[in-house]
Amino acid sequence: MRFGPGALKDAAVGAGREAWAVSAALAQHHRRFSAPVAPVTARATWKTEAVVLVHGLGHNDGAWSTLGARLGAAGFFEFTPVTYGLDDDVPRIAEHIAERVDALAGARPDERVHLIGHSLGGVAIRYWYDILGGDTRADAVVTLGAPHLGTMWTRLPFVVGAARDLAVDSSVARRLRGHDVRHDRWTTIGGTFDVVVPPWRAHLPDAENVNVPVGHVGLLTSKAAAGHVCMALLHAEDQRAAMRQVAARGGSGAFFSHE
Repeated sequence: MRFGPGALKDAAVGAGREAWAVSAALAQHHRRFSAPVAPVTARATWKTEAVVLVHGLGHNDGAWSTLGARLGAAGFFEFTPVTYGLDDDVPRIAEHIAERVDALAGARPDERVHLIGHSLGGVAIRYWYDILGGDTRADAVVTLGAPHLGTMWTRLPFVVGAARDLAVDSSVARRLRGHDVRHDRWTTIGGTFDVVVPPWRAHLPDAENVNVPVGHVGLLTSKAAAGHVCMALLHAEDQRAAMRQVAARGGSGAFFSHE
């Protein structure tokens, strides 16, 4: 790794962007998430799958204001934020996710949802997906700065219980490592200037891994990160439409193939 003038300039720019993102997050903290409204049109259109949003520790559904607007421009209008408190650990948050997804999908076995999680929320989605059987309900999954491989900050003495689940040697981490579940419909996004969850800890080896030049909070407002989120969800929608066309013609093949 080089530490020349270019690297120092990039670090300064990254720090400035993260400071701006933190300020924006604080401004939005007391605002509730407002889902974008679908435009009124007589033109035939398709209905996209619902999107479940799981924020990070200490935040609320206001975290999704910027990304939600971008997703609305891409054609997604049905959002279900999952909120939780500081006392909720990862398994409990995963139960909240399961309840919301079950309410959306109902008893229809072919109904799927997209999920997006930031930081702790991304790990909770993984627990739901790997441990609670969520892989049968999920289509595209995108995590932003989620410490899938742990984070060193959990060693600090004042860290709350939920954050301790993010330690490399926590019971949650051990249980996740013990389950062989594939993540080929996942996209994990890391920030190259993220000092909370460095990008190499934000990725899963069997997922699509992407890095963007922002910090931890900046992932929520980054245009580049939002672009990758939209591409992941639109790709899943395109695959679903293609498979339904095959099924309508009487062809063979199952939805959500892992091939």
